[in-house]
Amino acid sequence: MRQEENERYEQWLQQVRKTQPILTRPDDLTRNILQKVARTPRKRKEHRKFMAWASAVATGFLLCFMVHETVFYSVSSNAGTRDAVLNASPLYRRLSEWPADRNADMSLKEKSACLSEMWKARKAKQHGQKRLIHQFMSNNH
Repeated sequence: MRQEENERYEQWLQQVRKTQPILTRPDDLTRNILQKVARTPRKRKEHRKFMAWASAVATGFLLCFMVHETVFYSVSSNAGTRDAVLNASPLYRRLSEWPADRNADMSLKEKSACLSEMWKARKAKQHGQKRLIHQFMSNNH
């Protein structure tokens, strides 16, 4: 009995697949379908909107903080007000050797150029030290 039902179902399915629908007004049918699709309720994406808004606000705060630190933060020779990590860095020691009045008079571009030159010199010194260590290691082995 079960096999017989499956065979009838397969025959019916084949017949439906072969038969083309008869449309009297295909334009009206297309328009009707498009209108119903347009009327279907959409799921609101409030969660995504909130996350995008919160990310934009956080990005704005971070950007303002970065600009404030870049423009208004000046390195002075007063080591008592700096963090221990900043005091320990060789770059800070070099900057603290500069006169404080020179730091205040320097523009942001001048400070950036000086720091860039110091950074390049430091990297070149480190590279030379590494090369010397590698030569020493290769000569001893």
